[in-house]
Amino acid sequence: MEFPLDIDSLHKAGLDLVTEFVVQDYNAHIKKLNLPLKELETFGREKTKGYLIGHTRAFWEPFVNWLLETPNFENLDNPLDEYSHKIITTAFTAVTSHANEKDLIYYWANFITYDHLRKTQM
Repeated sequence: MEFPLDIDSLHKAGLDLVTEFVVQDYNAHIKKLNLPLKELETFGREKTKGYLIGHTRAFWEPFVNWLLETPNFENLDNPLDEYSHKIITTAFTAVTSHANEKDLIYYWANFITYDHLRKTQM
């Protein structure tokens, strides 16, 4: 089952870098280059759709506004991940009645260093 994504809602929330990809192609690429990266779940399908979602500085204003509207945000383990998770889940579930949070798998890549990226591009 593939889920459409409400890209406009992501952009309004500051997640303005969105690209779609085929998970099997990604998995084949990391195997071919022998990269130390985890393969993504394909759910046994021939073509599984994935999304790479990121942001530019456009993210900070909506994120800070959300923080100001969120009671006790300082008690959250990771407010940035919490906000992103909420926005991404909403972007999927807003456009289809079939998707819900248990149908989505999130892979967080917020600890990638420039050196790591440089090595993977060689």
